Amino acid sequence: STCRWHKSANMVGVVSEDGHVFTKVASGERKVCLGSRGRPIELTSLCMVFDESLRRGGLHHYQYRILDGELGAADGAGFVFDSKVRRNNIQRMRSVFLNQRGCVCIRDHERVKKLGMRLPPLGAGMSLGLNIDLDNLYLQFMVYDADDQPVGAAEFSVGGFFTAGLA
Repeated sequence: STCRWHKSANMVGVVSEDGHVFTKVASGERKVCLGSRGRPIELTSLCMVFDESLRRGGLHHYQYRILDGELGAADGAGFVFDSKVRRNNIQRMRSVFLNQRGCVCIRDHERVKKLGMRLPPLGAGMSLGLNIDLDNLYLQFMVYDADDQPVGAAEFSVGGFFTAGLA
């Protein structure tokens, strides 16, 4: 079925009439913390938007384009494994994602593991494709530049990464 943003996206931005384009509104409060190298990092409040449909089994393709603006350290895109569509505390999620810096990561509840795969950092004008085979737990990320030319790809299986079976 066609992907559309979940209605909760309206809490942190604006969704187009056709349900395909999400525009994040500027978040107010920013938090500054020290990064792993001791440098200050300015963080905006966490904003998660997601597809309105639960996917079970089969092959699925998602295309995410960054139309404009600046991406922050916590920005990225990926896929959440869950038994229902819901807003959830990030510490309770199981997901695979590409962060803004181009690192492929897996979150298993509170633990985040970088998989050692690097793609180009994400920025305005770029797009990200995600192909996922839910029957075999196989994923492929593809990064495209502003001219829709492929500039990086990563393929991997997530079958053995989670501490307990997926819901």
